[in-house]
Amino acid sequence: MKKNLFYTLLALYVIIAVTLSLIYHLNFKFLIAFAGLFAFLIWNKDIILKKENTPTQPSADHFPNFTLTDEEHEAYAENNYPLTKEDEKQGYIELAKLCTLPKTQEQLVPFIENLRDYSEDEYHYTTLNYVMDYLDKSKIHFITALDWKEEIESLEWFLTTILQDTYNTTLPLPKASSYDKRASVSYDNVFQDFDTVLNKKGLQMGFIDTESDEYVLFVHKTIDEEAVKDAVHKIGYRYFNASAI
Repeated sequence: MKKNLFYTLLALYVIIAVTLSLIYHLNFKFLIAFAGLFAFLIWNKDIILKKENTPTQPSADHFPNFTLTDEEHEAYAENNYPLTKEDEKQGYIELAKLCTLPKTQEQLVPFIENLRDYSEDEYHYTTLNYVMDYLDKSKIHFITALDWKEEIESLEWFLTTILQDTYNTTLPLPKASSYDKRASVSYDNVFQDFDTVLNKKGLQMGFIDTESDEYVLFVHKTIDEEAVKDAVHKIGYRYFNASAI
């Protein structure tokens, strides 16, 4: 509407200017001034119209933001995100049953059955990230993510905790002090060294390939590798073991 009014007034300006020049025989300076003002109006039309055609930023009500509390974010997801696909839910449930104790499954299965799709979430980015965040807040030692620069002590602590909580055992895992002072989990053979010890108890680390610079891992029985691989595939990722690193 504003755009149409602008061009109507511009046309009226031209008509008036031409009419005045014919009636009063205005000189060349008038025509130069008229042309200059006309060019100025055309050049600055976006400013005059306040960029009418520029899309407006959606209101904050249309997406979650970082000022929301955890409870508010959960409520937003509940009302706006679809449930995850049944196959994906089944993958998480199968993985939980293969890698956690029955008492842990009692907590995890209801959570997974009501799991929302967080792939469009601006905080978690993926449903897997949301699941790991839930596990961390609930102090459930199941799946974790280690940055490639993470200290070896973090891997040692995670595996020690898993062995105690889930498998009721302890193992002489490698010590960070036996590696170079600057070594991280991505240092040569670190995962393989830890996995070799796990193998003695029929266990191994499994990895979820998120195609990022972090290692997403868990522990499972060696005899369950194919079933675990199938479960990871259902949640939308590729599985690999320590020998592939």
